[in-house]
Amino acid sequence: MTDRALEFLDYWEAEHVEAVPPRDKGREAVRLADACREDAIRAGISLVDLQRAAKGNLVQSMLEALEAASKRKDEEAAK
Repeated sequence: MTDRALEFLDYWEAEHVEAVPPRDKGREAVRLADACREDAIRAGISLVDLQRAAKGNLVQSMLEALEAASKRKDEEAAK
């Protein structure tokens, strides 16, 4: 994996992942993973490096990012 792929994935998730209702998380994770792959290709990031940056599972990485986004939204609402 390259540092570039990891930086790309971190930035991409920060820019594209937003909280969704729990029932939509699976479908949204797949959609986000597909979009991320497309953007990575356009950015010259190999899909192998992207997969490694996602610890082998891009959909799972998106699910984790969605969970984090939901948690941030809940914390902001509680303020």
